[in-house]
Amino acid sequence: MSLGSTIDSPSAAITDAGLHIVVRGSDGRSIWYTRLDRYSFQFSGWRQLPGSTPSAPSMTSDGYRVWLAVRGMDNRVYVNALAASWGGWRRVPTGSTAAGLAIELGSSVLHLAVIGTDGKSIWYAQLGLDGS
Repeated sequence: MSLGSTIDSPSAAITDAGLHIVVRGSDGRSIWYTRLDRYSFQFSGWRQLPGSTPSAPSMTSDGYRVWLAVRGMDNRVYVNALAASWGGWRRVPTGSTAAGLAIELGSSVLHLAVIGTDGKSIWYAQLGLDGS
């Protein structure tokens, strides 16, 4: 089953609702999201999310909610959460990155790893799910 095309590897996460997929668009900037229903295997269709990114997005889940992290066009890191709907972008207060990033969920924090602006170093940050 073909779902479309992208210039990067897609990022995916699973919740009770199904398989969530996010990609960077073939224009190299736009962010696209879709969901494949867990039971019916119905594809929701692609929806463009607000914002843009010069790198592949990264996604994780706790089984109920989805967190999406991207490198912004200003090289800062931004996070968005999906529960019933997307909550809006929130800038991670520490640092910036010269490339893509990785995100993973801990017990009450998001763990983020990024390539430093020197293009070599690896930086780590935590973002509390309560906004801290």
